[in-house]
Amino acid sequence: MKSVPAETTITVQLLFFGAARDTVGAEAVRIELPAPATAATARSHILTVYPKLQHFGKSLLLAVNQRYAEADEKIHQDDELALFPPVSGGSTKRSAEAQSTRDFFELTTGRIDVGEVARRVVLPECGATVTLDGYAREWTKARRTLYLVYEAYAPMAQSELEKLGAQARRKFDIAHIGIVHRTGRSWHQRKRELPRPSDSTTAGTARDPGRGRAAPGR
Repeated sequence: MKSVPAETTITVQLLFFGAARDTVGAEAVRIELPAPATAATARSHILTVYPKLQHFGKSLLLAVNQRYAEADEKIHQDDELALFPPVSGGSTKRSAEAQSTRDFFELTTGRIDVGEVARRVVLPECGATVTLDGYAREWTKARRTLYLVYEAYAPMAQSELEKLGAQARRKFDIAHIGIVHRTGRSWHQRKRELPRPSDSTTAGTARDPGRGRAAPGR
């Protein structure tokens, strides 16, 4: 009886984001990898196929099936890989870590109403709300920013927001938490003085069962 030869290659879906997409000139490709494959060997092979990506050095992040990949993680046939710089920026299925039915973690292309986000976690038994309103700043040291463009690998971003919520629950005594992050173009504060919708990029809010425990040191 003849033995079945092992596969010498596997085919995966490869997504590019941010500057990696601009460098390659494509958003998604099917690519063959030598088998057996790990995240480390896949990354090395991708940089060989697309040598222009090598100028990013070690800053490129690799995700496998919507999760950041360790170097020794095994890659299988038809897996989905994503490559993106750390500043580019899961399924809509909620992870097990999103435990509370009142917690929410969302991406939006529209304007963020910070007050409305905060009110979504209001409960009669809570005594305080802690809210973060993030936006683009015009100056970083001596470098001026006119606007930022946020893009997201939506399924993975959803999963990472839920993980942040779970970490906050473990660290602080909070009743509920919600995070909304905007994608698309966001103007800096001075630009916002012109007639235009709010350009908040991130709104995060947490409800404190008492007072002072959700934001120590404030």
